[in-house]
Amino acid sequence: MRFSLLKSLLSFSISLLYAQGIETNLDKEYLFSSPAITECKTPPSSPEEIRASRNIVDSWIAQNRDRPDEPVYIRVAFHVIHASNGTGNISDESIYEQFDWLNIAFAPHNIFFSVDTINRTENDDWFNSWYGQDAWPGMQELAIDPYHYLNAYSANLWIDGIDANGWAYLGQAYPPANYRQSINLAYQIVQYGHDTAVHEVGHHLGLDHTFEGDCSNPNDGIDDTPQMHSDSNQSCNENQDSCPNDPGNDPVHNYMNYSDNSCRDEFTPGQDVFMSAIIDNNHPGYLENVPNYPTLYVNELSYQMIQMEMVFSSW
Repeated sequence: MRFSLLKSLLSFSISLLYAQGIETNLDKEYLFSSPAITECKTPPSSPEEIRASRNIVDSWIAQNRDRPDEPVYIRVAFHVIHASNGTGNISDESIYEQFDWLNIAFAPHNIFFSVDTINRTENDDWFNSWYGQDAWPGMQELAIDPYHYLNAYSANLWIDGIDANGWAYLGQAYPPANYRQSINLAYQIVQYGHDTAVHEVGHHLGLDHTFEGDCSNPNDGIDDTPQMHSDSNQSCNENQDSCPNDPGNDPVHNYMNYSDNSCRDEFTPGQDVFMSAIIDNNHPGYLENVPNYPTLYVNELSYQMIQMEMVFSSW
C-alpha cells in the first residue's frame, strides 16, 4: 500500500472542506484539459430493468426519506492488465491521481475513495479482449473482496471491437460480492482530470446514461435528469433540447452523458439519492469501511507538517 502524504492530505482536506460547506475554488480549466470521452460500453438497461431499479430506490426513500449524512468510504483495488511488451503498464502515480480526481467529483455527495491495493498482471489475451464475458475469467481470478472493495481494471479498450474509454456493470445487476462488480478503463485515460472513471463509477453506483432510451419513458428512471436523445449526447450547448416534447433542456453538464470533460461537472440531487439507495441495497460492504487516514511520521524533532500547512493554507 502506498500513500503520498500530500495527496492523502489533499483528499482528506477536500472532504473536510465540503463537510464544512467551504468552496474549494479549483481551477477547472486545468482540471478538464484532458481528452474527452469517446464512448462507454456499459450494457444498456431495458425499460423493465430501469423500473426495477426505480422500485429499489422508491422503497429505500420510503424507509429513509433523505440521504444519510454519514460519508461513504470506498476502498479501491486497482488491477493493471498489461501486454508482455509492457504496453499498458501504467504508473502508480497515474492511478492515485485518477482517484484524487474522483474524490473531487464525489466529495459533494459525501463519497470518498482510497486506493488500497495496486496489482499488475501480464496477459496479452486479457489485455486486448477485456470486455463483457471475455473479461469474466480475469475478473474471477483477480477480484479482491468485491463486497468491500471497488475493483477497477485497466486494459486496452481502444482496440477494434471494443472501442471504448470505459465500461462497467450497474451495481444492481449482480449481488454485492459478485466478481463482476467493477469498473473498467482504457489504460490511456487513467489520469488526473479525466471523467471516464467518474462516469463508470456512476454506473457502478446504479446510474444509467441520461440518454437511456432516448426520448422514451422511463429514460434513466430519475426525475431531475431531463430526457435527451443519444444522437445529441456530445454537445455542451446548455440550450439544447433534443427531446422537445419533454420538459427541460438536455443535462449537458451531467457526468452520465458523453459531453466534453469541460462541460461535465455534476450529479443531480436525484442521482445522489439514487446512488445512496443502490449503495445501501447493493454495496452494503462500502458502509462498513472506515476512513483510511494518512500516517504522519516523526523525524527526530521535526514533525514534517510543511505539506499539511500547504494544503490547509487557504482556510
